[in-house]
Amino acid sequence: VEKTNMSACLTDLIGRMGRREIVMIFSDFFTDLEALESVLQRMKYNRHEIVLFHVLHHHERSFEFAGMIKFLGLEEMSEYLTQTEDIRQGYLEAMRRYETAMEELCRRNAIERVSVDTSHNLGDDLVEYLNQRTRVRVR
Repeated sequence: VEKTNMSACLTDLIGRMGRREIVMIFSDFFTDLEALESVLQRMKYNRHEIVLFHVLHHHERSFEFAGMIKFLGLEEMSEYLTQTEDIRQGYLEAMRRYETAMEELCRRNAIERVSVDTSHNLGDDLVEYLNQRTRVRVR
């Protein structure tokens, strides 16, 4: 399975978009954040409104695993067998740095970021977001 190049996909999309579109991107954003930021800045320059739906399972954020576990890669098809206690602290620190980097990227570029948990229905989360957005615009 080939790894997704999000920045290349979004760059291709820019060429097909009109002006002042609402762009909703659903992803875990495990990608090159500098390249992503560059593409998002181009979208902002073209006056597009961007909403990033940051999709993760709550276990990815909290690392609620115990004992021996096998992790399976989705894009690289690799396996990693380990004791969770051996990697928990490093994983949580890396996830904290990653979440902070995403928050800073969005703040710097005035991009809305919506956290979505895959253990919930994505459709329900999207409807809730759109309803909230409508209420804010009506006021």
